Amino acid sequence: MAAEISIREDVYGEINGEPITRFTLRNTNSMEISLINYGAHLTAVKVPDRHGQLEDVVLGYDALRGYMDDSQSIGCTVGRVAGRIANGRMTIDGKEYKLPSNPDGNHLHGGPNGFGKRVWTASTNQREGTVTFAYASRDGEVGYPGDLVCSVAYTLTNENAIRLEYRAMTTKACPVNLTNHSYFNLAGHAAGADALFEHVVSIAASSYTPLGADWIPTGEVAPVAGTLYDLRVAKRLGDVIPKLSASNGFDGNFCVGGPDGQVRPVAKVVHPASGRVMVTHSNAPGLVFYTSNMLPTTKGKHDAIYGKHAALCLETQLYPDSVNHSNFPDSVLRPGQVYSQSTVYTFSTE
Repeated sequence: MAAEISIREDVYGEINGEPITRFTLRNTNSMEISLINYGAHLTAVKVPDRHGQLEDVVLGYDALRGYMDDSQSIGCTVGRVAGRIANGRMTIDGKEYKLPSNPDGNHLHGGPNGFGKRVWTASTNQREGTVTFAYASRDGEVGYPGDLVCSVAYTLTNENAIRLEYRAMTTKACPVNLTNHSYFNLAGHAAGADALFEHVVSIAASSYTPLGADWIPTGEVAPVAGTLYDLRVAKRLGDVIPKLSASNGFDGNFCVGGPDGQVRPVAKVVHPASGRVMVTHSNAPGLVFYTSNMLPTTKGKHDAIYGKHAALCLETQLYPDSVNHSNFPDSVLRPGQVYSQSTVYTFSTE
């Protein structure tokens, strides 16, 4: 039998007298990840470089207060709906719902009190190397219809992979689109924009969803060929980001899904100097690639200063604003159905 993943628990803080628990998982290769049940956050990912030197490659904070005050969804589980909903409005079965909007007039990442700001219950499975977080969202919470029960299970493997399994069920028709919003920099969380620009990225998508006003998809599914969004052949970010002057970097959805809905490789990120490689697999039809273009100057872990282009996000999900585009993959979950999405981040060196 394969060696078990170790799981260590400690109190990370408290909210209204309720303790928040940190779970630290470690595999036989000394790779280590940390999770907290506030927002089902992924707070640390320590992986070796080609010389065996461990480095934490996700942005985060030293203390719970940082995650409570954070406005950039750093490391959290986003829901009920990741991405933007135009004008904070959606119509389901003829009924219109109004959701809280951000200053640009759109609903973003489940709203200011979305899943990333909630306390989840947690359970562990030592044999499987899994921590499962569960949350029950009440009918009308943040304007969404239906009682929704959801979970995300994080599993660390001895193959240096982090597997995420999302599940949800609802009592009323409601859009559901869950994702993880970790910010990765394979040179290390504190390495900054100069190091990010040295990352080489490829995304297995021949089409994408162009954005119109206020970062809302136009509804078009367009070929990436001939655009800066053509990452089918790996490109160094420093060669591409400066050319994306309108958006200051990548912030768009790539259509990575196949007809069978199977888990498949959708993106590869390489940091040549350290040799670290991260491959993302998923069965989600979309992948939002974001290069922290709007990340404000922020004090992070171990006094690191984060800012614009400090890291990248690979958000596996349905297309943004799917609920308002009939030609996009259907995001509405109905009673009796089970929402299911799988994502795997696998780390190696070359």
